[in-house]
Amino acid sequence: MHTIKQQARHLSITVAIIVLGLTIATLLATQLNDPPAFSLELVIFLVGTAGGVANNYRRLQNLSLDVISGENQVHRQLITFQIYISPVVGGIFAIALYLLFMSNILQGTLFPAFSPVMTQGYNSFKLFAHGANPATNQDAAKAIVWAFIAGFSEGLVPNFIDKIGKEATDKDEAKAQQHEQPVPAKLAE
Repeated sequence: MHTIKQQARHLSITVAIIVLGLTIATLLATQLNDPPAFSLELVIFLVGTAGGVANNYRRLQNLSLDVISGENQVHRQLITFQIYISPVVGGIFAIALYLLFMSNILQGTLFPAFSPVMTQGYNSFKLFAHGANPATNQDAAKAIVWAFIAGFSEGLVPNFIDKIGKEATDKDEAKAQQHEQPVPAKLAE
């Protein structure tokens, strides 16, 4: 039972850190006269971490008590490691998915759209963060929902990236095959 209390404490610590982070991000975005350029990106990251915590809770709920409270020190350490790492990975995946949306690689009615890109380009991250924003409040909300999904479903973003990589490789191979076409006999004479 002591081990279960330890795991619950670890999960509570991660939840408290994320709630504190979301509170700070919200205060930065709403209370400052000139909110920082990264406030939405910070919210995206933190919501992704919240998705990771929710996934951890679901996983721990499905584990048998024997595994959690067992004497195997390695299992307990792996569970504790998972509790702390999974939210960070979820936040990273949320940011990666957000960048896929920003690049218009992923488009559709379920995905957020972004305001038109500046034609002269960006020379700083602050300018980029200010200029590349969801087009509407609804698009910002979609980005936040997808951030949670990216954190919760750890396989989603890697699968998107694998699919994009495969499509790019297939296109490159198709181009290479087109360039290697034999010259017709009449043209060769």
